[in-house]
Amino acid sequence: MRVIPLGLCLTLACGVDVATPSLIIDAATPANDGSISVDAGSNSGQNNGQDNQTSDAGEVDPSADSGATQPIQDSGPTPLREDDHGNTIETGTSVELSSRNAGRINYEEDIDVFLFSTTRRGQYRIATDGRVDTFCALYTIDGRPLYSNDNGGSRQNCEIIEDLNATSDFAVAVRHFDPDSSGGQYTLVVEGPLSQREPICGNAIVEDGEQCDDGNRRNDDGCDNRCQWEDDEPELPNDCRVVNERNRRTAICWQPRSRAGAAQHCDSAGMTLVTVDDERDNSILFQASNRTSPWIGLSDQRREGEWVWDSRTSGYVNWNNGEPNNWGNNEDCVQITVNGRWNDANCDQRLMFFCEDPR
Repeated sequence: MRVIPLGLCLTLACGVDVATPSLIIDAATPANDGSISVDAGSNSGQNNGQDNQTSDAGEVDPSADSGATQPIQDSGPTPLREDDHGNTIETGTSVELSSRNAGRINYEEDIDVFLFSTTRRGQYRIATDGRVDTFCALYTIDGRPLYSNDNGGSRQNCEIIEDLNATSDFAVAVRHFDPDSSGGQYTLVVEGPLSQREPICGNAIVEDGEQCDDGNRRNDDGCDNRCQWEDDEPELPNDCRVVNERNRRTAICWQPRSRAGAAQHCDSAGMTLVTVDDERDNSILFQASNRTSPWIGLSDQRREGEWVWDSRTSGYVNWNNGEPNNWGNNEDCVQITVNGRWNDANCDQRLMFFCEDPR
């Protein structure tokens, strides 16, 4: 079975029969506590065909019960269920790359959560091995769903093989394909990067050993034919550092400035406020921001409701729920918020910001 981005599965059901169980996380609003929950499809609220009857006063009428009322038996505290790995990101088990980690589906609806960190950008493999029909899902450390898989590996084991960014934290959730099933041991393996090939200059992907990759091997366009920044690039200001992995020379500047001050600071280095190209690009910038809500180069300062980038054009947007709302009739500039989505804000706020070479 092919690996499918989990966000699409939740939205489109991926053409899977509705009876097929799936890991359920609200992709739009990741849980703040890092919890992962499963919709087990269990039936609740059954009353065996007997409904409590109420009197006119709205109280339960004991006469409606044909038998004598039975006292509630206190069986004592519910015993804790044995569980080898936590069910949430907060309680998950940290694992090392290339290690083999034993797991067990201890009870119905059990989820085992594992945490790992990447070392370098590249292709990583997350898979189980055993005789359990496993389903696994990959998340960012803040609970944003990335990919899920059922039978990608052998013997009904799950397997995810995907390109992941360098020095990033992730969570893997493993459960039985049938949430009502329990028992059975498996082994989880997380390994990568799988290949150590030489970087390919000109493929529009910044790989190890490259400073930039603008999709060509021409000189005099900011990124030379060896995928290194050209010597005529002005030095970055002291309060800015390079952001790798983008196709353009990019920097994050941590001295807070107003939006106008940020644009001027970028200009002093021959750069402009950043234009966000797509979801992957937004993810790179969000991770580099470390949740500091920096400025990007989008605003409607010229005409209310007409959002325009400072330099290049892009059709990509990633507004937060309810945004843009022009709160107080005074929000014309855009920031990446702590959840990676965008908010319109007062342009006089002093924030960190991203600069890029627009060439």
